[in-house]
Amino acid sequence: MDRKDLAIELRVKLGHWFRVLQLLKSDGSLATDVQMAQAWNSIGDYYAERDMWEHALGYYTQASNTELMAKAFFILEKFDSLESLADGLPVNHPLLP
Repeated sequence: MDRKDLAIELRVKLGHWFRVLQLLKSDGSLATDVQMAQAWNSIGDYYAERDMWEHALGYYTQASNTELMAKAFFILEKFDSLESLADGLPVNHPLLP
């Protein structure tokens, strides 16, 4: 019996996010939006911890994590992109002053 759900659960507990993402993509019926976002954010964090912000930004973008996208844009000095991100936020968003 092939239990990808258990394999995914184990990899999440071990923090093997690259494998989690691979397993989620291989069987789309198992993947929820929340799981995919968690995997993308965790891989983004992996790259951010290693100061590889370009890679991290890509994963934060896939996860639609505006807070970490803003941080990455700021660190990468992509102020035009940061401005565009801010313009797209709703009026009462916590990132806005």
